[in-house]
Amino acid sequence: MQILWIALAALGIGLALLIANHDGGRVFGVQNDVFASLLYLSLWGSVLIVGLAGHYYRRGTMLRDIALWALLILVLSALYTFRLDLAAMIGL
Repeated sequence: MQILWIALAALGIGLALLIANHDGGRVFGVQNDVFASLLYLSLWGSVLIVGLAGHYYRRGTMLRDIALWALLILVLSALYTFRLDLAAMIGL
């Protein structure tokens, strides 16, 4: 549960930086819209991490499942990226 509070504090600080620097256009050398997207994605990442950490009692099981999902996403992304080449290769 402590991870959740740390993540929320970091998101709150990032949001405060965006609010304070709305006219400046950049936060830490990054454009405001990119920084806001990074904050948004980190919010979902922290929800995912806290959910996984709370759900699994053994870390080995959690890491195995994460590795399997990462492999599945990697394979599907590669198939989608090379879909036209694969279709040409099998004659579709």
